[in-house]
Amino acid sequence: MYPAQGPRLDSWKAIADYLDRNVRTVTRWAHERELPIHRVPGGKRHAVFAYTYEIDAWLNGQRAAAVDTSGQSQTVESYPNKVGTAISAAEITAPPTPQSSDSWSLSSLVPGWRWAIVAIAVILASTIWFSSRFFARSGTPAVSRPFRLAQLTDDGRLKQNLRTHGRTLYFDEYEGIHEVLMSAPMQGGPPHSIPTPFTNASLQDVSNDGKTLLVLSFEGIEVQKPLWLLPLNGGAPRLVGDLMCSSARWSPDNRRIACARGTNIFVANSDGSAARIVGSFSTFPGNVVWSPDGTRLRFLLYDQLARTASSWEITLPQNIATAASAPARLNLGPSCCADWSWTRNGQSFAYTRPDSNGILSLAVRSEKRSLFDRFPYESKLPLKVGEIVSLAPGKTEDSLFIISKSTSRGDLLKFDARHKTLQVIFNGLSVDYLFFSRDGHWMTYVDRLDRSLWRSKDDGTQPLQLTKLPMDVQLAAWSPDGHQIAFMGKLPHKPWRIFLISRDGGSPQEAALGDDNQGAPTWSPDGKSIVYANVLCQDTQSCWVRRIDLSTGKVGILPDSQGLRTARWSRDGKYIAALQPEMHQLMLFDFQAQRWKLIADSVTGDDINWSRDSQFLFTNNPQMATSVIERISVKDGTRSTALDLGPLQKMPGSMSRWFGLSPDDSIILLHLSVSSEIYALDWSPR
Repeated sequence: MYPAQGPRLDSWKAIADYLDRNVRTVTRWAHERELPIHRVPGGKRHAVFAYTYEIDAWLNGQRAAAVDTSGQSQTVESYPNKVGTAISAAEITAPPTPQSSDSWSLSSLVPGWRWAIVAIAVILASTIWFSSRFFARSGTPAVSRPFRLAQLTDDGRLKQNLRTHGRTLYFDEYEGIHEVLMSAPMQGGPPHSIPTPFTNASLQDVSNDGKTLLVLSFEGIEVQKPLWLLPLNGGAPRLVGDLMCSSARWSPDNRRIACARGTNIFVANSDGSAARIVGSFSTFPGNVVWSPDGTRLRFLLYDQLARTASSWEITLPQNIATAASAPARLNLGPSCCADWSWTRNGQSFAYTRPDSNGILSLAVRSEKRSLFDRFPYESKLPLKVGEIVSLAPGKTEDSLFIISKSTSRGDLLKFDARHKTLQVIFNGLSVDYLFFSRDGHWMTYVDRLDRSLWRSKDDGTQPLQLTKLPMDVQLAAWSPDGHQIAFMGKLPHKPWRIFLISRDGGSPQEAALGDDNQGAPTWSPDGKSIVYANVLCQDTQSCWVRRIDLSTGKVGILPDSQGLRTARWSRDGKYIAALQPEMHQLMLFDFQAQRWKLIADSVTGDDINWSRDSQFLFTNNPQMATSVIERISVKDGTRSTALDLGPLQKMPGSMSRWFGLSPDDSIILLHLSVSSEIYALDWSPR
């Protein structure tokens, strides 16, 4: 399988040893030739790591260069091969040196030979100069080009997955917690809704004739989704065979479809038939896109631990029975790309990548090849419109359509069931994952800017920061006695783990042994155990509900719990509720009977909250136009609507899928005041 994610080199010295070079040379290669180096997020300035398979792919491209591009044209460097033996540029390109025991000089040669040597030297010097110019182009952005930007939409909604066939713009837009399909004219104007029979629809592509959309549908939190052909003339959608994908794109001639599923990339006919694997990996591919000639696939491989992505390309064979080539690493820099797109005629490739400060910028590089333009020529466009989240070809070769997202702010809303009203609480405190202690006197929350965990009194006074960067925090839970807090935390290049910390601060400590991705914790009534379900586990089929013995740190698996997630322990200790995301079922584990039972089906949300008396479960259920938060009776499974979310879908911004309960079981929601708009971007030709 390609590429294997394994051996990782965790320092400059380890990387230098692997390359059989000193650290100074390796750091220069990283700066001048884009040696694939990853930096530890939030770590020290020089904390780096690299994967050996990425270095090997880089070496394959560098051996062909055979010339040092640092400006020292007199020096010929060597590049080690895969077994560590150095292969120098001179060994590859230089002719054999004549052997003679006699010393000689240029002045000792006859005049005709002198001029020949001088001519050869001039040619070699010119070749080296041109080569250095070419190599410098390959990794160094050119001076920024002038550009023009025009805003096309202004509806205050969150958008993504921008596509166009040349006359109309198509994209996804959030209505509350729903993902719906929209269109807008290329010259600008109000977006229009595209009716579908789906609860949520994720746009993947649009056909060349503009008559059909390629769409993934989903009910809730499924990872792999069915693929559909959606006619824009009002006809019924059709399944694309039995393809299940996380992302998909049509080939340029619309005769084939590329589909990323799990750790594989498939290519199938346009009706879903004859699907075959063209790439298998040890991590998850995404953002699949075809080259304009339909012979190559570009894609990203996601490193979930490092939270980075690397860019790759596969060349597809003309004969469907022939295996695809091994993937080649693209020289687009580390952590590329949030999104990418070929330009209108396929002569340039545009992509986003973070700069040294972590801010996304837009780069456009020429994909043309000629004697004097051998390597991609890159231009940088320093846009000041917010975070770029999606790209699509523009009207001309020197233009794009982009979606740019504004800075997000969140407001906590509390639902007053008696008066049927929502009100902003805590003076607009912009935080995630608000939870109260069992006595209702304390609360925890997560800062939305730096993902740090805080605790305070229930009125917001006496705030105390409990964690700091580089740790990322999500859901938390108070111990029954209110003295400890358990929370989901993630350090760079580590899985999600459950940590324990005192209410008064201190150093967080892991609650259990192991290296699995641990989800939200909930406590047993006696405070001696914690239950959680795994996260980031569907593709590897490692989802279980697990129980931690806090006295030993050992973890056990609840019986028959494979495939379940979002586990929550009831306050009285009798039950554990969990979700089956693929079948949309709410399950209940009865400790006395030691078995699971179905308590509700057609549950498509991803959050569960127990009432204080453990008699009811609250769960979000985003189904079509009737999105609600439901209250489900544990005794008999009776369901009632606790809050209709329909009116909230008309608000600008979007709603978080998380919700919580106040000490009196009032529902608390997070409204995100964030939008993204579509812009037309034109720049001057090269």
